[in-house]
Amino acid sequence: MSKPLHPDIVVNGTTLVAADIAAEAQNQHAPKGKPGLAWRKAARALAVRQLMLEEAASQGLTPEPRELAPGQVETEEEALIRALMEQAVTPEPVTEQALRTAYDRNSDAYRAPSLFQAAHILYAARPGDKPARNAARTRAEATLQALRKTPDKFHSFASRESECASREMGGELGQLTGSDVVPEFAAALQVAVPGEVHDQVVETRFGMHVLRLDARATGDILPFEAARPRLEEAAEKVAWTCAAQSFVAGLLERADITGMDMISLPECPAGLACGGGATTQAWLMSVRFCAFPAKLRPDGSVFTNTHHDCCKSKPSGGNVPILFNIPQLTAVYLTQMRGSATTIRPVNSGCRAVNF
Repeated sequence: MSKPLHPDIVVNGTTLVAADIAAEAQNQHAPKGKPGLAWRKAARALAVRQLMLEEAASQGLTPEPRELAPGQVETEEEALIRALMEQAVTPEPVTEQALRTAYDRNSDAYRAPSLFQAAHILYAARPGDKPARNAARTRAEATLQALRKTPDKFHSFASRESECASREMGGELGQLTGSDVVPEFAAALQVAVPGEVHDQVVETRFGMHVLRLDARATGDILPFEAARPRLEEAAEKVAWTCAAQSFVAGLLERADITGMDMISLPECPAGLACGGGATTQAWLMSVRFCAFPAKLRPDGSVFTNTHHDCCKSKPSGGNVPILFNIPQLTAVYLTQMRGSATTIRPVNSGCRAVNF
């Protein structure tokens, strides 16, 4: 008899079904040609899910599914895991000293919004229309090439070709902040050279843009009190994330798991009180766990628990109830639970979750 490709995974006496692991593996990132890595990640994810459900049962929790969105309600298992996290995770309080230290360490990150004076030429194309977008890019590239030789003709090109209402003003957009435009355009404003036509076509959901940045005024560093709300939010993410990590790590340490190995990773960096010690952090940080059928790819794309639809823009709340994704190298999103509120908040791997 041939030896099975993967051994049975047994968690506290419960065998994880191979078909379930295989299905979960489809949502795990792994280098091309290394399907075994995706399998191991999937097995770890389902092992943690099993432990969470067992712990919820041992505490006598009963599922009370909530509506996540119109027509979308938690399953009973999802509700149990949410209830467990709400009950079991108690973050350490954020201290004034911690906020001061974070601010002093990276005060440059807390600035007033920068102001931009810009103009553009838009070649419009719908996001899903590939032929139209290719044609728009071709036209934009041709215009950019021409403007490299005669940048003073920008007004003329914009008035003649732009498919934005700003063409009436030669493409002038006036004064902007990053929040006034879509993220892709804001990113280009940050790197463009003032006084020049940007050297690359800017692609957004609206189409292809030829950008000219006339001026940029970088926002001043905010005083501590003005930065306090952002500092507190960031510190609360760290505290909640680390408390959640410590809790799940405890479940792993007490569990009887056979058929897979947990790769040890470094403990939480000095200066961040995550609790649990080196062993706890090593166990926890080696696990990629997603409580529900919601997945997050390393590129930031979210696969929701409704048909695993890809959502390229990161959600601002609700539709991914508890995402507990702790890979080693990539920034991910982790749901922070406060009472009945659910919000998706950005974090990085392990306790390096928030870069103050």
